Formats: sequence, structure tokens, C-alpha cells
Amino acid sequence: MSRLFGAAAHLPDDEAGAAEIPVGVASALRDACNHLAGTIRAGQRFTMSDTLTNMTEADLPGALWEMHNALRAFADRPAAAESTESEREKERLLVPDAFSNPVYGQFALKTLFAAMCGYLFYLATDWQGIHTIMLTSLIVAQPSLGATGRRSILRIGGAALGSVIALMMVVWVVPRIDGIVGLLLMSLPVLAIGAWVTAGSERISYAGTQLMFTFALALLEQFGPTSNLTEIRDRMVGILLGVAISAVVHASLWPEAEGEALRQRVARLLHRLAAQIRQQGDAKAAPVALWAELADCESMAARVALEPGWQLTEGQQEGFQIHVQTMLAQTREILLAADAFDAERRAQSGSERGVGMVEALFAESAGASLDMYAHDLTERPEAVLAPAPVSLDPQLAALAPDQPAPQLQAGHGASGRLIARAKHLIAQVSTLPGWSAASADATPSIRVSQA
Repeated sequence: MSRLFGAAAHLPDDEAGAAEIPVGVASALRDACNHLAGTIRAGQRFTMSDTLTNMTEADLPGALWEMHNALRAFADRPAAAESTESEREKERLLVPDAFSNPVYGQFALKTLFAAMCGYLFYLATDWQGIHTIMLTSLIVAQPSLGATGRRSILRIGGAALGSVIALMMVVWVVPRIDGIVGLLLMSLPVLAIGAWVTAGSERISYAGTQLMFTFALALLEQFGPTSNLTEIRDRMVGILLGVAISAVVHASLWPEAEGEALRQRVARLLHRLAAQIRQQGDAKAAPVALWAELADCESMAARVALEPGWQLTEGQQEGFQIHVQTMLAQTREILLAADAFDAERRAQSGSERGVGMVEALFAESAGASLDMYAHDLTERPEAVLAPAPVSLDPQLAALAPDQPAPQLQAGHGASGRLIARAKHLIAQVSTLPGWSAASADATPSIRVSQA
């Protein structure tokens, strides 16, 4: 869907560009998109028509050819992704570095210490109702500080909502029901809401599970109606204490932050994007992998935003988050522009004299800027500068002397359209934010998770 959306955004928006589209091509692609929507709604397999299947790259402009490729890739997808693991890897009990990587042992010790602290508090206070303090320490333990913070928030939010609903039911509903029908009418809507949340995004799914368990334990633990409100209160207190203990332990002992890892990962993504623009490596499979890598970076950024930052000032932490979000948003725009440039140069390759040289000139310029930015982001983050704007008008005049400059600037002809896409790509690259010393100081200087 992202490939179709990006390609549709780069369709010709003027009469001259629309006139170059072969008759029937746009309608065939439109019908294919409508057919795709229908098959998704019906849960059926998508197939392409013979008209689209027999089309060649020479028949379609760049953006339409990219849409054609996206539809063909969806139609040719296997029923299930083939696993790259061998049978021996599937049967293994432990990961290869289970005994050589100290992170696993440190994580186990942190989780054990948090659970033991909760257990000692539970015994010292002789407060039987807060037994959830130990279980919470195990549930919220995650391989990074951000993931632990997210799980803690979901557990508190789901438990709080479930407890409030259970409290309202005990006070106003339970005294008025005396049969199984009333019990079902009271319970099923709440369980349905929890199941709906659980089936949603993985970012909030655990909150739905927690809502259902908290509500069910409060009202359905016994065979008769409950009237003890202290159990609901004590269970919530145990969850809050368990979250607090786990947060302190995981942030104090061998903290595993992902802030620095995120920056290194974005740098690798930009290096791969530069290679794709220069047509280095597997250009056919690269765009899909790049979009997947960007999605992983955005997920990591969401976790980093939840990492504790008491070792930083409020302005530093906020500046770091804003910088990362700006960099990822601009990387997405560069990927869209690179897809449009790549589709256009494939469609126009060899159609006019000088197109190949124009393509190489712009690709090398954009790729070099991305490589330099990624290198600085990796090696010297305290002095990352935004890519300088590049003007290639003198070189264009030398490469395409047979076309007047106004025609090139207006985007007419094969060279003109390619130059318009290339200039847009270079403009997007030049808007990558600089990583100043102040924002570099905002990077948490604690060890990076290797798990």
C-alpha cells in the first residue's frame, strides 16, 4: 500500500505529462487498484489482468511502472514467507551467544532482584492483597528501558481501567443481578472491549489483556457475587509498587538504552539508501527492505521516547526527541523522492541523449550527500552538519545542450522530467537536520542494549 501511495503521489499533474500516458493504461491500473481493494475486503487472493501482466516498462511512465510493480509483487507473493532458518536452528533451545553475551545474565539478575525486592516488601508489610507486586516485576521486564516503560504504562493503564469498571460493577450492578443472564450482560461487553484492544496494534494490545484479567479477577474469581472492595484496591496498589520497583532497578543496574543504537541504525539506513540511489547492490529488492528498515527505526524511536532521562535536563531530552523525529520524518520524504526518481529513470533510460549522464550526475550528488551525513552521524555526532544545497545547473547545460534551459526547468521531455525528480530528491536530502553539540549532549550516555 505504501508503494502504491508513493507512486500515485508522483503521477503527472499537468496536461503535458498526462498526454504522455498511453491510452487505457491509467484505467487499467485504476481497475486493478479497485480489484485489489475488493479482494482485501473479501479475503481473496489478488490476481492481475492479462493487460497489465503483458505490459512492459517501455509502455509506462515511471510512476505508473512503479504502481505496476507494486501490484505485481502483491499478486506474486507466496502464501507464507519461507523461513531462512535451518532445521538445526529451529530445534535449538538457546541462542548461539547464550553463554558469551553478558546481557542475558544481567537482564536475568535485574528481573530477579526486582521480584525479590517486591517479595521482601510483601512479607515485611504482611499485606496479602498486594501479591501482584512480584508478578508485575516479571511482566514489565523488557530488553530495553523504553520497552520496559511502555509495558509498565500499558499494565498500569489497563489495570486502572479494569479496576474502575470492576468497582462500578460491584457498587451498582452486582447487587441488582441474581442469575447467569445478568452476569453475562455485565461481563461480556467488558471482555469484548478488552479483546478488541488486544487485537489492535502491538503498541496497545497488552492494555486490553490487562483490562480483561483485572476485571475478571475482581468479579469472577469466586462462584458467588463479590462485595469486597479492598481486593480491587490492593491489586492496583501491588501493580503500582511493582512497576515502581522495576523501573528503578532496570534504570539503575546495567541500563539498556537505545538512543545511541537508534542513531547508528538510521546512519546504516542512509548508507543503504545512498547505495540504492547510485544503483549499487540489488536495486530491485532494496526499496522494500529500506521501507521495512525505516519502520523498525520508527518503532525504536517510539521506545526511546519512553526511556527515563533524569540524567539529562528537560531541554536536552526534549531536543534529542525532536531531532530524532525530524530526522526520521525527513528520511521518509527522501525515500519517497528516491522511489520517484528511481521509477522515472528506469522509464526514461536511453530514451534521449544525455539522460544517462543526467541520471549519474544527480544520483552521485545525492548519494554523496547522504553518505557524508551518515558518516558524520556515526563517527562524529557532535559535529553533524545538514547537507549543503547543491546546484547542478552548469553541469546540466553541458550535459543536455540540445534542450533549452527553460524546457529543462519546466520538466518537459524525458530529461526534463528526470531532472525535476532529481532536483526534488536533492532538495529533500539537503533538509536533513544538523546534529549540533547541544543535541549530541542529549544522547543518553548509558550502555546500548545488545539483546
